[in-house]
Order: sequence, then C-alpha cells, then structure tokens
Amino acid sequence: MPSRPLLRGESIDASEVARRVTLKPRGCYPSLMRFFIPFVALVLLAWPMANATASELLAPEHTAGVDLADPEIAKRGGEMFNGMCAGYCHGTSGTAKRGPAVRNRPDLDELSLYHTILKGRKRSGNPMPPWEGLLTDEQIWTIIAYIVSLREAPPLHGTEPEPTE
Repeated sequence: MPSRPLLRGESIDASEVARRVTLKPRGCYPSLMRFFIPFVALVLLAWPMANATASELLAPEHTAGVDLADPEIAKRGGEMFNGMCAGYCHGTSGTAKRGPAVRNRPDLDELSLYHTILKGRKRSGNPMPPWEGLLTDEQIWTIIAYIVSLREAPPLHGTEPEPTE
C-alpha cells in the first residue's frame, strides 16, 4: 500500500518510519544502496556523540561501572596507560611516538576508543594490537578515563610532540 505524505505536525510511530525508509533497490546500483543506507543511519546516530562535551561522558552503567569523570580512576588509568601504551606507541602523557597522540584529542569518543583498544587496528604503518582477553572491560574503561582526561590537557612545556612514523 503506498504511503501518503505526512501533514505538518503529524507524527508516526517507529514501525511506520522503518517501513517508509526501507528501500527496495532498483536500477543499476542495488548493491550501493544496500551499503549507503546503513552508513547514513550510522552517521545520524553517531553525530550527537561526536559533539559530546566532558559533562556528557558515558554513564558508569555503560562503562563496566567505571566513572570516566572520576580523577582517581583517571589517575589509575594513567598508570596503566604509561605502563602498557606509552613506551613504544603513544608516548608518555599521550603525546605520540610510533602510534598517534591521544593528548588534546576531543575527537576521540569513548566508544571508538573502547572498540579500538579491544579489537586493535590494522592500518599500514600504524597497527595497534588487540587487548581483548588481556585486559578486562573495567581495565579498558579505566584507561579510557585517562585518555578522556587528556582531552583538554594543557600543552607540555619544553617538550614537542614526538613524531609519528
């Protein structure tokens, strides 16, 4: 049954929205549409998180009970980070070494950090090992609390960021 256009101020339920946006690809680009629509949906869902501020950090019930805004947890996360991540990859205080800097990076959202730490990343010249099975969720979120604390960190005086190779 064809759907009629909505009138101004009229609302519809979620099942009707899903029915209306489910496209049946036709023509010469059906496979492109199969990937394009989920991509657009993902961008629209992730947009608010990309613009989150420190007051909008994920709640502890979504981070294995870890309060990302707690300075004591961030301090413990810093000790873990400097013991595991700093020497070869991200540098002390997150300033970069062979891996990318994590200091002064408000663009790094918590869920992306979690996924990258858990699963690793295979990028030419900049691979990151997966920590899944080596670190618990609580340990990963504790490290993320430290990285989040570096978003608005003051520049380190007398040190330049180490070059990434």
